[in-house]
Amino acid sequence: MSEHQPPPPDALVLLDVHQVREKVCLGVSTIYRMVNDGTFPKPVPLAPRTVRWVSAEIDAWIAEKMAARQAAGGKAAA
Repeated sequence: MSEHQPPPPDALVLLDVHQVREKVCLGVSTIYRMVNDGTFPKPVPLAPRTVRWVSAEIDAWIAEKMAARQAAGGKAAA
């Protein structure tokens, strides 16, 4: 019997909108608004009513926000 193993570090991990919401602490409507505004990573359409986000792209978006905070001297953006 094979044991469940975590994916390798370079494996593609896809997240649904609820997992993205939990990861970034934003509401679903806000996530979709930001996608439409071009300020949040776009999801990957998998089927007519199914989309998923690439986890690494969400992580990169978070890292960009952290870098912007550092560049601003650690102050929160308005």
